[in-house]
Amino acid sequence: MNIQPINSQINFGYKHKLKTLYKAGKLPSVEFGFYGGELTKDTVSLEHLKPHSKGGKTILENLV
Repeated sequence: MNIQPINSQINFGYKHKLKTLYKAGKLPSVEFGFYGGELTKDTVSLEHLKPHSKGGKTILENLV
């Protein structure tokens, strides 16, 4: 079996309007992520406070 490294540029297709707005530069006051890391267009992501597996929904109140 030949094992290759995972391409870090893989896009799993998840888009949300908040992530799109951030990447477009329309949320300038957001500088740091939930865990304190600096956000960039390459590192921005959305996380669920309550995971889908535990019944969490993709609504604004459940996203960070």
